[in-house]
Amino acid sequence: METFPAHGPSEPGPLVVTGMHGSGAPVLASFLRAAGVNLGERFLATDEVNPLDHFEDLDFQDLQREMLLACTVAESGWRDWGWTESQRLDFTPLPSFRPTAEALVRRRQAVAGTWGWSDPRTALLLDFWNDLLPHACYIFIYRSAWEVAASIAALHRSPFLERPDFVPRIWCFYNRQILDFYLRHQDRCLLLEVESLISRPEEVLARIRSKLGFLVQWPEDGAAILRDACGQRGLSATASTTSLWRLSAKSYPREAQIWAALELSADLPAGLPVPEKPSTAPVDILLAARDDPVFTVVIPCFNHGEFLLAAVASVEDSEEAVFELLIVNDGSTDPFTMEVLERLRAGGYRVLDQPNRGAGAARNAGIRASRGLYILPLDADNRIRPSYLRRAAEIFAASPAVGVVYGDAALAGDHSGLWRMPEFDLEEMATGNRIDACGAFRREVWDECGGYDEDMQLGWEDWDFWLSVTERGWPFVHIPEVLFDYRLRSESMSPSGARQDGRRQMLEVIIAKHPDIFQSRLPRMFAEKDAHWLQADARAALLDRGLTEVRGYLETARSDLDAARDSLDATRSELQAAQSELQAVGRERDRWRERVEFMIGTRAWRLRAGLLRLRAALGMLPRETALPDPATDAALTEELPPVRQRADS
Repeated sequence: METFPAHGPSEPGPLVVTGMHGSGAPVLASFLRAAGVNLGERFLATDEVNPLDHFEDLDFQDLQREMLLACTVAESGWRDWGWTESQRLDFTPLPSFRPTAEALVRRRQAVAGTWGWSDPRTALLLDFWNDLLPHACYIFIYRSAWEVAASIAALHRSPFLERPDFVPRIWCFYNRQILDFYLRHQDRCLLLEVESLISRPEEVLARIRSKLGFLVQWPEDGAAILRDACGQRGLSATASTTSLWRLSAKSYPREAQIWAALELSADLPAGLPVPEKPSTAPVDILLAARDDPVFTVVIPCFNHGEFLLAAVASVEDSEEAVFELLIVNDGSTDPFTMEVLERLRAGGYRVLDQPNRGAGAARNAGIRASRGLYILPLDADNRIRPSYLRRAAEIFAASPAVGVVYGDAALAGDHSGLWRMPEFDLEEMATGNRIDACGAFRREVWDECGGYDEDMQLGWEDWDFWLSVTERGWPFVHIPEVLFDYRLRSESMSPSGARQDGRRQMLEVIIAKHPDIFQSRLPRMFAEKDAHWLQADARAALLDRGLTEVRGYLETARSDLDAARDSLDATRSELQAAQSELQAVGRERDRWRERVEFMIGTRAWRLRAGLLRLRAALGMLPRETALPDPATDAALTEELPPVRQRADS
């Protein structure tokens, strides 16, 4: 059978990028493609299931999909990825696919330059390709099982939507194959944890050059390519922390052993501590015997399982060591979220269950079960910074009269930037909420206010709570630092809670509940609203005038464009006429060329030349008559392409 050598004596074979689905291989593929590596011409198209460019070569993907379907049995699982619950792969059908694979390789090798492909399925067919391409080099990308499971769960794709336990098992299956092949062929492989690519791209490129021998160059916009690719996929250089690793190891103990083996073998690991036996005791259990936790962090969760471990890990990263953590399952229905909650519960974390009643009711349930002096509500899709609890505790301890401490936020998710919250001002708070729900407060503040209003199902229960706090005279303190990460998502509750159809109803409830705040301020608020409306009308008038001007410019531009099109059409007509004339001249030229060719090729022409020279010798020709030159005739004959064959007669 055919095997394919390297392109040249010192140039390596193709460059193959692979790893478990959801591990970040498209980030590396996009970078390599920009660096000049030919990864194919036909890639997996984007759609609702695959909204981002994956740079997966469709030719290799289609072939490998057929191969894996042939190697698996029809049972529960996801055969398209080569995995079923029996976890058996029968490779005996693979030789029948070799001619197709050889033809594909020949076609790709015909293109000049470095080539390769990217497809996760390659991870299960490594020995097949190694036999066919003995000089191929491989870059393996890995990522923690928790992060992969969260990424795939966010796609809401069957069958993983119904069976979230499939993904961790597939993760183990894929990464065992990768680790086994890597240990047998380390000289032609790179093993990278995905965050090393994000945080150390120059080092990744240097390893590709030094270890694998590919002279790829840093693309001009390489940093932007990586930044965009990582941002679209929710990857960042600070995604994994020691606490998140320990927490995921508690929640995914079997997967943690494989991840640790990958870390110890990798060329560029994540660099996080790899304990030999991860602790199974969460911080909350270690503090269970204490009667005086300083803080209780309450995390309400409704179908946000893909973010929950990161939220919990952010609490465990806290500089304030004396705290308890309560998770309230607010009637989640998503199977992946339910699995994550069960894994946390099995690890000893306190998880309270209730029917879905909204964020306010979930926070109340957690606070009622709490023992902390101070409370911090943390939504399951957000994260706190390590200093938040400590800074708030110091202010509460130093100022017993202070009721609430809050800070600024960094935006995450679909948006980035900073959310700078203002210093507390009741006049501003009366016009709308200015403080996020992730604000710390004393337990007695919650007791005095009666908790969150559980009837406010449309939202704004946090605004209502802050207004209740001010009515009871508790001061607020703003820390002008980023103390938590606030995730903005297109489907988040905040935009829907602010919809016009519910806004009036919520305002009526808020004003009715806090008449002392609004009654004396209503005239001024109405006046300010009126002034805002007048300003809005003035801005609208300016916009209308601007729109009219823009429309005028647009009409002028359209007229100019129409005139340009007419001119172009006229030019095209003239060009067509000129082309027709040129073609006619060409045809006439061909006819004359044909005649000359015929004439030069006749015996009469050759006799004419001899006759002219004889007459010249006899003095029978005028002196200015040019005699025919045989060399010129020969050159002329060579310059004129034959129009048709003629007899030499």
